Amino acid sequence: MSLQAESTFPVRDFIFTGDGSITGDTTLNLLDGASLTMNNANSYTGDTVLGDGSKLVVGNAGALGSSTVLLQGDSVLELTTGTWNGLGTRLNSNSSGTLKLSENASGTTTAA
Repeated sequence: MSLQAESTFPVRDFIFTGDGSITGDTTLNLLDGASLTMNNANSYTGDTVLGDGSKLVVGNAGALGSSTVLLQGDSVLELTTGTWNGLGTRLNSNSSGTLKLSENASGTTTAA
């Protein structure tokens, strides 16, 4: 799967793997209660927004492109590999969810 162009991509319960990628000025929106696992590298530059109760599991250090991540409500961003600072992403200062480092992930973050 490849996504490109200026677009908003709503997600509900998917796993991204393989050769496809999210590119361009794309905003990734996880709907309230959605879950997404991204195991591939992406180069999108838009925001990543996790709705209330959603969960994004990142299994590749390049999965979030250069986006800024906004966690809303009880959402969870779980990093399972890499170093948070090395992901090239930032956590939006208005975030209210949970950032979880598990398995081989480590590091710290800076609010945008």
